[in-house]
Amino acid sequence: MRAGCVIDESTDERFTSSLSLPDTVISTEEVAGRTRKSELASGGALAVDMESAAIARTCDAENVAFAVFRVVVDDQRANWPSKFDGSARMSLPGKLAVAMKHPLELIVAGYSIYRAKVALKRLSVELVALLGE
Repeated sequence: MRAGCVIDESTDERFTSSLSLPDTVISTEEVAGRTRKSELASGGALAVDMESAAIARTCDAENVAFAVFRVVVDDQRANWPSKFDGSARMSLPGKLAVAMKHPLELIVAGYSIYRAKVALKRLSVELVALLGE
């Protein structure tokens, strides 16, 4: 997705890119689960993240053009955080235990990584075309 508009949910600030990009991102202070993502999507958000508003705000303050390019792996149907939430702090045996208890989640995570890889390849082609290099 290519966003030219970023909305900070906590402050209601709206940042608009000088580039004509069609999509809108809403930045939240917490990871959004399925219900919250659906609510935000009904308000026009194509994606929900936690960092785009901070980047847009900084660019705005410094009078620097910005755009947001996102590869969305967990769409509004996904209920992240999942069983693997907090896995960055989990030991390898802990991660393996979770994977063995929830093998379907592991398959979904693997497929999500594959989709992200394919989308990143497409995005790289678009960025090269946009930047003219």
